[in-house]
Amino acid sequence: MAKDKKPSSCLGLFFKAFMAAGIALGLLTVGTVALGVKFLDWEAAHWTTVSAWNSYPVIALLTVFGLAFFAGLGVAAFVGMAKAFMGSGRSTQAASRPRPQSNRKTTI
Repeated sequence: MAKDKKPSSCLGLFFKAFMAAGIALGLLTVGTVALGVKFLDWEAAHWTTVSAWNSYPVIALLTVFGLAFFAGLGVAAFVGMAKAFMGSGRSTQAASRPRPQSNRKTTI
């Protein structure tokens, strides 16, 4: 018997989009810093010191977190609204399901 896969909730969509955007933006940031240090003569010491809230790594981390949060929120809102308008979202009225048949065998 195959189980029907439940559709993702808006919270699940938000979390998936948040994680995907966070990983992508984090890798993009690391790559940009590596290329900047290698080719643009950026100072590597600025990117390795986490001494204050206004140091480069902390600012980059907070920026990636904020952008990933809003990207996840936007994706979840867009998909949730699209599901609602297309009618494939969850309905507020529970559909009556047929009762499962019993597998018990009785003898008379």
